[in-house]
Amino acid sequence: MSKMTFLEKIAEFTCSRNEISPEVAERAQIAVRDTIGCMLAGCREASVEAAVNWATASSGSAQASVVGRKGLRLDVRSAAMINAMSAYACDYDDMCDAGCGHPSMPVLPVALAIAEHLGIGDRRMLNAYIRGVEVSALIGAGFKNSTLSLCWNPTTISGGFGAVAAAAYLLDLTITQTTAAFAMMTCEIGGTKGNYGTPAKDVSAGILCAKAIICAQLAKEGITANPAAFSCSTGIAAAIAPDYDYEAVESVLKAKNSIFISPGLIPKPYPCCRSNHNAIDGTLKICKEHQITEDMVDSIICRIDPPSWTLDAYHCPDTPEQGKFSTAYCVAIALLHRRVVLDDFSGSEILEKRVFPLIARTKVVRDDTFQNAHFGNEITLKLKDGKTYTYRGTHAKGEACNPMTEEELRDKFLCCGERYYTKNSVQALFDSLSPGMRIPSVFGMNETLIDIQ
Repeated sequence: MSKMTFLEKIAEFTCSRNEISPEVAERAQIAVRDTIGCMLAGCREASVEAAVNWATASSGSAQASVVGRKGLRLDVRSAAMINAMSAYACDYDDMCDAGCGHPSMPVLPVALAIAEHLGIGDRRMLNAYIRGVEVSALIGAGFKNSTLSLCWNPTTISGGFGAVAAAAYLLDLTITQTTAAFAMMTCEIGGTKGNYGTPAKDVSAGILCAKAIICAQLAKEGITANPAAFSCSTGIAAAIAPDYDYEAVESVLKAKNSIFISPGLIPKPYPCCRSNHNAIDGTLKICKEHQITEDMVDSIICRIDPPSWTLDAYHCPDTPEQGKFSTAYCVAIALLHRRVVLDDFSGSEILEKRVFPLIARTKVVRDDTFQNAHFGNEITLKLKDGKTYTYRGTHAKGEACNPMTEEELRDKFLCCGERYYTKNSVQALFDSLSPGMRIPSVFGMNETLIDIQ
């Protein structure tokens, strides 16, 4: 018997029907709830509106619903695409320190769309989501310590395989068919950080989900592919990370430890790039403790670790969208408003003009001295009276060592939903998505929501 290829091992894991522990299921349902909230926040962003217009004109059969759009049903691929864009649009969706970027966003839209289309129950849908996120983490484990360029978006690399896994699980693909679907996806993943700060970032995520479903559906129809397409000398790993760490993946497989337990998913307390969150935490803490206002500040220094440095794409952004990837902008907003919320990154124009003098007094520098940090930031506020305050953060709010409370997660969900829907209806949806409750279909979620008049 020939040795199994890397993709065959991942396919075998995907197709296994091992019992999922109650703790994993509970944590997964909390992550599902958070991601649905992010979809509500982003469901009427300009990029999503444009995609809905396109999909409405070109979609096939009405198979699955779109979050936040009562009465709109599209083909399963288009519905997954739109819901993924909605989840990604506000940069509010969860993260993970496992080399796979945003784990839920590429997987949940696929699971929801296929489950609704095929009439699959919520428990199996949740299991498919769990398996998809775990596959994303498995693939990400090999990239985490490799020479994969920081220019690549890990979400649209590892996440593509997670999305395929969720589709394969729900479509009951065999190990051979699942391997073929993964192999096809090696030709479809990608996406660089060059489009961060633009709507094209959202589109790349949506298209990835549509492609994942196509790969799984074609594999079910009998399309074959090279089972070594990931690991062969001309495969995707050789192309983008020649030193891909297969042993790290094997270690995760052998440990049989779910990503939902360790290292855990990271819900985001602020709707912007995670690389800015320690700086925001520090600014809010300093300003609250010392009652600092913008007129007291002489200068600001932000020292950020190499991963954060790569993501700091716009020192002085031209648009709120670009502001999500600007450390200086995020610090200025936190200093001015004592909070960082969705409206700070909405619209086509930066309306808060007071940020610009603060950005002009802000210096962002790379700091290679951070140890064991996840997007480490050090913020120093120098005041006009000569006083200096510094905060050095290694693990921002949301990490396992610094978790968001249930109340904070609820407030975030309500903030997301109340952009377009009544508070009572958003609260009802939050309750229906909480652990122990049956997860409604997207159609059912939309029936719960009531538009603000």
